Amino acid sequence: MSQSTLTVRIAIDGIGRIGLAVLLSDPTGAYGVKRNDTDAAVVADGTAMNEIGGGYYAHTFTDPAPGLSYTGWVEYTYEGETYHASHTFTGVASDAAAAPPARRWESIIPYESRGTFHTSRWRLLGVSTGSGAQNTGNGVLWLTMTRAGDTVTAELFKDDGLAPADKVASGTADVSGTDGTGDNAAHVVLAAANDSGLSGEFWIHRYLEDGTCPIQVALCTDEDLDALWDGIENLAGYDATCGMAEFIRIAGEDVLGRVATMLPNALGGYGATEAWFINDASRGCPDLRRIANPAQLRQACAYRALEIGIGRDHQ
Repeated sequence: MSQSTLTVRIAIDGIGRIGLAVLLSDPTGAYGVKRNDTDAAVVADGTAMNEIGGGYYAHTFTDPAPGLSYTGWVEYTYEGETYHASHTFTGVASDAAAAPPARRWESIIPYESRGTFHTSRWRLLGVSTGSGAQNTGNGVLWLTMTRAGDTVTAELFKDDGLAPADKVASGTADVSGTDGTGDNAAHVVLAAANDSGLSGEFWIHRYLEDGTCPIQVALCTDEDLDALWDGIENLAGYDATCGMAEFIRIAGEDVLGRVATMLPNALGGYGATEAWFINDASRGCPDLRRIANPAQLRQACAYRALEIGIGRDHQ
């Protein structure tokens, strides 16, 4: 039988909260997770979720049938107040045993000149940070965009030389209707190039001229973790292809969330990282491009990723 996983992130004041007692429990106490076609409980009320680091909590259960729609209720207590949140999700589509799909990278910093173009809502899938298998340049990609008529072609490269062999993804969009607002932004869907395994999407709010800019995807890579801890490949959750990418993704979100909360005025925002689903004028705040040297966050991200990885290894 297949298995599905419900994963949630609990963030308070922009920071993923660790150490919470998180349960699957609907407000009536009838179930933790139910199937939506029959309303039958598939996870019992009061089932504890496992903490996996960075404010993320998860629970895996066996599917009664493939491709079901579920509703799960998450319950946690913070400073004496109990909170509930519902989540609707779809289980795996077949009975073949399969891991849940990898989460997308969303805490991405496009170091663009907004006098050239303005992008947002970056989401990437398949990022590899493993030694010898990276599809970024030490955590950085280079975006180049060119316009022909109303069509913009966006290409991502893992080296600033922009050689064809270093292209990792590309996509196009019609920018004729863009006006700087989120409502009229153009959607770019990125497909993998050169068997990179990397895909994703982003939105173009305004396009004034062609240009190239670096995109900070991962704040650190496996090499940074390996310098701090021998044997990272033996940690539970290490992936033979992507390495420690999942831990680095979670750690990066946590580090950037803390920076945005600590320096809301310096970043011109409201103390929270730019969530991919925000499409109104607040997209510009906080402006993470103001982090002039993200390499200064490399060690913080590496230590946090190790903390998450070692913690999961000892659950």
